[in-house]
Amino acid sequence: MPLAVGGLTVTPRAGLRFAYFRGNGFGESGAQGQSLSVDADNTRSLQPFVALAIDTSFGDAMRPIDVQWRVGYAYETLSHGRALAVTSQDGTTFSAPGTDLPRALLTTGASVGFHPTKAI
Repeated sequence: MPLAVGGLTVTPRAGLRFAYFRGNGFGESGAQGQSLSVDADNTRSLQPFVALAIDTSFGDAMRPIDVQWRVGYAYETLSHGRALAVTSQDGTTFSAPGTDLPRALLTTGASVGFHPTKAI
């Protein structure tokens, strides 16, 4: 709910983000006994978050310029480690580690918007 504070509009936000990513598995061939088979990659993310946006406007009613500043924080509650199961051509299975996802995320941003008018 936006709150008017002086000449600013402050909008607090809280929520929950869920994301699911699936990368298809694949296999290699032609490596003369060194071919690999990689399982599908399934990644899930669940992040509660809080954010704050501060808006203000400059200019006149005919040509306002809107400025917004944002800051937010999210925390990854699910596993942030990543690994893929890989099988060699002779049947040996091993785990290939991937890049870990960050556990805590701090985001910031700013934007400037204007309303173009038709000049006569």
